[in-house]
Amino acid sequence: YNEARGVPLDPARTISLLKRAAARDHAEAKFALWEAYRQRRGASFGVKEYEAKKWLKGAAAQGHPDALAELKRLKAMAAGAQP
Repeated sequence: YNEARGVPLDPARTISLLKRAAARDHAEAKFALWEAYRQRRGASFGVKEYEAKKWLKGAAAQGHPDALAELKRLKAMAAGAQP
C-alpha cells in the first residue's frame, strides 16, 4: 500500500498496517512509522510526534541500525542547539 505494488496507493492503510506490526514489536515497522512521521510530518495520517519518537526509540532498543543512527543524529542536534 505504501509503494502501490499490485494494490492502490493508500498511505492511511500503510500507517494502519505499520502500527499493527509495531504493536507486535516489529523493529522495521517501528522505524518505518518514524520515517513516515519525519517525511510526511505525520499529521495527515494521525501520527503524533511523541508516538513517532516512541517508535524510533523502540526500534533502536531492538538494535535497528538506522534507528540507532537517527537517535544519535537527533541527540547531536539537540546538544548543538543548547548554549
